[in-house]
Amino acid sequence: MDRNISLFSESAWDALEALLRRRLLISSKLSEEDLRYCIVEALESCGMFPKGAIQLNFEHPAFQGKRIDVFLPSYSGQDAIACELKYDRALPSGHNQPRSMKAGALVNDILRLAHFKPTGPVERFLIYLTDQEMFAYIRSTENGFASLFSAHETPILVVTPGFLNSRAASVRKMVKVPPIECSVLTVLTRDVGQDHHLSIFVVQPRY
Repeated sequence: MDRNISLFSESAWDALEALLRRRLLISSKLSEEDLRYCIVEALESCGMFPKGAIQLNFEHPAFQGKRIDVFLPSYSGQDAIACELKYDRALPSGHNQPRSMKAGALVNDILRLAHFKPTGPVERFLIYLTDQEMFAYIRSTENGFASLFSAHETPILVVTPGFLNSRAASVRKMVKVPPIECSVLTVLTRDVGQDHHLSIFVVQPRY
């Protein structure tokens, strides 16, 4: 999992994978709130930071009224950690998901992270839990995200204004924040059971 991230965050994401596997054995139906608290538990299981340090719905410094899902301030030499999370799953009706719109929402979260500039160093993570339908869509070479799942040693996607302009209109309309050039690197992508797949990406602004 060596993708230029700290040993702490690497351990935390391994712990998150194990937590989700256990949780999905109990119930195959999770919520985004379940995912949020699994992330908190994974971070707490690996860190020695003060109790209550993890902040949920942390105010975004660049966008008034907007929030980051999970934020852990820096401590004892460890960089701060900012997380956006997304959980895409099948519709209860059984109809196909609005996959291109969900992909656009994913890009929006990537850009929100890229715009996140606290006062000190920070690791920015997008944590994406999805069912196999949406995972297959994201991996398809036709939709612009396949490089995140390539066999290359460091799967990477570079998001630029040109990348956005080449996406479908249904993708672009879900992007609500200004484009900013950034790199997205895959740090983990694994099947966690019960038709669920966990992918974790680190977002690195290019400024």
